[in-house]
Amino acid sequence: PAVAGAVETKIVAVAGANVLSESAGIKADVASWCKFLSAVVATLEKPQEVKDAEAAARGEGGDANAEAEAAENEAGYAAAYNALRNAARVDVDPCADVADPKTNLAQKLSVVSAQAPGVFSAAIATNCPPEVQQALAAYCAAAQVAIQ
Repeated sequence: PAVAGAVETKIVAVAGANVLSESAGIKADVASWCKFLSAVVATLEKPQEVKDAEAAARGEGGDANAEAEAAENEAGYAAAYNALRNAARVDVDPCADVADPKTNLAQKLSVVSAQAPGVFSAAIATNCPPEVQQALAAYCAAAQVAIQ
């Protein structure tokens, strides 16, 4: 399933960066590591509008206006207003300490690659699609780090 929402995307990216940098099991299988890295980058690169459209197509995050109108028609304005006011979604960012998930990913990859120089940079060059390589280059430039 696709990830929709800015906070959700950030959570997936931060968790993915942690798995890529801390899990000895996935680091041992370079091909799987590259597939996982490609998936994390694809999640970060997909425009928010596309994510929202995919979520709507799956029936997630329904139309708030349609729900409000239905509630209003059934129970009157006051009941609809109270239902919407009490059902307001509060986004809590559990990764508030990470300002930018893209630079976080680049920093984590830089640390991992420094532990095994040449291994992960070669793996990325041979196993990741060009669009992933370009995105990683942009992340590294923004974070002022390099994958060795």
